[in-house]
Amino acid sequence: MNTTQLTTSLGPILGLIAGYLAAWWGVDQATALGVVTALIGFVLAIYNAVITRKSAMVTSVANMPEVNKIELVHGATDLAKQTPSNVVTK
Repeated sequence: MNTTQLTTSLGPILGLIAGYLAAWWGVDQATALGVVTALIGFVLAIYNAVITRKSAMVTSVANMPEVNKIELVHGATDLAKQTPSNVVTK
């Protein structure tokens, strides 16, 4: 599973957690979703900032079986060093 798939999977999982908590707490689902979102929102914001860094995005694409090689523009050697071996600079 790559980072994009993981990120898009979190929304429905958050709704599922809120549904279970609503039943357990005896409140409506909207209230439970608000509480869950407030508690987890900050962590998810930090997580999204980390996984959408350039190196994370390039690594995610480079690890796809359909990708043979990624060529970065000249001068991006630092980014190429942080990513898999099939990422090179021109």
